[in-house]
Amino acid sequence: MRLLKVASVLLVLSCSLLFFSHTPAKAVERNESINIPILLYHHILKKSENTFTKDSAVIDLESFEEQMKYLHDEGYHTATISELDAYLHGGKELPQKTVMITFDDGLKTNYLYAYPILKKYGFKAVNFIITSRVSDTPVPFNPKKLQFLSWPEINEMRDVFEYGNHTNELHGTVDGTPALLKESDQVILQDLETSGKLLNHPDYFAYPFGAYNSRTIELLKMAGFKYAFTTKAETVKIGDNPYELGRFPITPNITLNEFKTLVAK
Repeated sequence: MRLLKVASVLLVLSCSLLFFSHTPAKAVERNESINIPILLYHHILKKSENTFTKDSAVIDLESFEEQMKYLHDEGYHTATISELDAYLHGGKELPQKTVMITFDDGLKTNYLYAYPILKKYGFKAVNFIITSRVSDTPVPFNPKKLQFLSWPEINEMRDVFEYGNHTNELHGTVDGTPALLKESDQVILQDLETSGKLLNHPDYFAYPFGAYNSRTIELLKMAGFKYAFTTKAETVKIGDNPYELGRFPITPNITLNEFKTLVAK
């Protein structure tokens, strides 16, 4: 009888070991709770040509290069919109070291300076375009003023950049209030439709000036958008409102050590 009991125990143990030996490694290592920092850039200029020294949206090319090199050397993965979508819906695992790189407005320096660096490091990024400011042919570069991308430049950068909506003509103010909060529903929906056609109808949007309210969100839903990005300095994680995804504005006063801490979130 004692031998029978011992044999039964050994059988249970062997079955347990067999079960665990066939458990896929990913089931143990699955990471569903990472926080993704989404970085927000605008305009990049060399130190020698930067006259916008008090503009928080303009950073030095040298600092941008340093930040991108750090991400590359530390093995960070730059997520695409489709990867972010799959992650937030629980269908895709992402590396612990994941960031998303975004640009707002569609400035010419994204082509001149950001694009070659991003391409060198094999990074992906998202550019939110103000479509009414895009020209049919490239415009001459003048570091003392702002120039915007042309359609040929946008098309050339598609190996690195995805393009999202930043309105057509509503990146401005009406009586001191962001136009997206002031204009009528009809005007806003028509603007979104116009810019959507020009960009082949992306389903992701960045709020001009980071301004939005519940009405804005409802209009974006009506227009077919799945995601909208703010300027709230918060990481993105599963369970977040898809129309209030945070981003960290990268300003010229951020040191490399501060940048390291930010992306480590």
